[in-house]
Amino acid sequence: MGKTFYGDIWKSFWVDDSGQEYDPEEIGKQVWNYIATTSLAQSIENAKQPGQSCAQMQIIAVNPVIVLLYPSEHQRLQGVGQNLSNGTRHPLELAWTPDAAPIFAEPMQWLSPELKAGPTDIVFSDAGVAEILLKTGKIKLVHTEDRCQITRE
Repeated sequence: MGKTFYGDIWKSFWVDDSGQEYDPEEIGKQVWNYIATTSLAQSIENAKQPGQSCAQMQIIAVNPVIVLLYPSEHQRLQGVGQNLSNGTRHPLELAWTPDAAPIFAEPMQWLSPELKAGPTDIVFSDAGVAEILLKTGKIKLVHTEDRCQITRE
C-alpha cells in the first residue's frame, strides 16, 4: 500500500471468484454494525462480565458475507456452549483468518449482514455435514475430528 522510513506498508485483501477485492477490516465493521441490530448485541455485552466466556466468530465467506459463531476453547473445556457471544469489538480480530480450519464445537450458528439473516443454528447430519444455502450455491461444513472443514460450492 506504500512505503515509510521503517519499511513497506501492506495489507491483505480477500478476493472472491470474480476477482473483486474486499478489505477485511471494512467487512468486519459491516458485521459489527449488523450485530448491533440483532439479539446477539446484548449477549456480547453480557460476555464482558466477570465469569462469562466469549465465543469465537469468524468470517468464512464474502459475497455474501457469512460469519460462523462457535463456542470458545474455555467454553468447550467447561462443557458450556450456550453463550454465543464475542468479547471483542475490533473488526480486524473478527476478520482474522487462521491457517487451519475452525475448531468444531457445538452449538454453531451463522449470520449474514447482507442477507439480514441470523444468528441461525447450524444443524449437522449424522454424517457430520451441514449446509448454508445461498442464492447461488451453498457453504458446506463438514465435521472432521476436532475441525470443521468449510467449502463453497
